[in-house]
Amino acid sequence: MENPFDLRRYFALTVMGSLFFSSFANAALDSVEQETVNQMKERGVANFLLLNKAKGNLVIVENGKEKGRIPALSGKHRGDTLQEGLSITPSGVFPLSPENGPDQIYPAISFYKEGNSSYVIHPVSGARVPKILGGSPQGKRVTAGCINVTIKDFSRLFGFASTDRNQTFHDAEDQPIMAGNFLAVMEEQPLAHKPK
Repeated sequence: MENPFDLRRYFALTVMGSLFFSSFANAALDSVEQETVNQMKERGVANFLLLNKAKGNLVIVENGKEKGRIPALSGKHRGDTLQEGLSITPSGVFPLSPENGPDQIYPAISFYKEGNSSYVIHPVSGARVPKILGGSPQGKRVTAGCINVTIKDFSRLFGFASTDRNQTFHDAEDQPIMAGNFLAVMEEQPLAHKPK
């Protein structure tokens, strides 16, 4: 199933622009995360997952407040938009679609589909678990674009994504775009211009 529209067009996650990002680097990421939470609340969404690729974690946001932080692996290449030949976790706001639960074969929560490519949050085992649980954020950049978490954390995320929260994402003109649960993936590369 193709995404019915691209929410990135309505909501830029550069948050405070290239000046802020380049000036404060890692020290300001908590502030950037909070600004993203504030912007999501302005759009009608107070419960969502927030992927901070630079820190290598997923933040569970409930009622506009951090309720948990889960270590996660993401795409091995830096970037915000999909590019052929690069393993990038795309940035933007995406609807979450629970596919298979933790007790099923191929457990997954879909968040983005384009052509034949599908991007999901899924659990991993074996050699990737130590990468998830330790090491530098840069060492957590190993996937083809999916978001990897531990099996235990996936169960928590699946429960979050499966809960009906009766929330609707709105565009800049306050028009409803889509109802459901969402994943916000923070941008790494500042946009040259902000979408209208």
